[in-house]
Amino acid sequence: MKLATYTRFELLRTARNVRFLVFSLVFPLLLFFLIAGPNRHATLAGVGLPLYFMGGMIAFGTMMAVVSSGGRIAVSGDLSPPHAVMDSKATSEV
Repeated sequence: MKLATYTRFELLRTARNVRFLVFSLVFPLLLFFLIAGPNRHATLAGVGLPLYFMGGMIAFGTMMAVVSSGGRIAVSGDLSPPHAVMDSKATSEV
């Protein structure tokens, strides 16, 4: 499979994941507008609060995107969890 096709399939799979979209896009934007909007004229260490807060929300959204993608990769495998293998061995010995 070509890299472009694989990338397209992964992006479509990501867009269908509602939890991913909420925690990496919607939640940071909502927090930004709720917190930085009313404080748009405030400054922190010489930097406008909306700009300062935007950096934090970008970091949060990026971190959530990476963490949820790693979880999807782990779940998409066909391997059984270790406890399921141990349980099947324990019941077969009895």
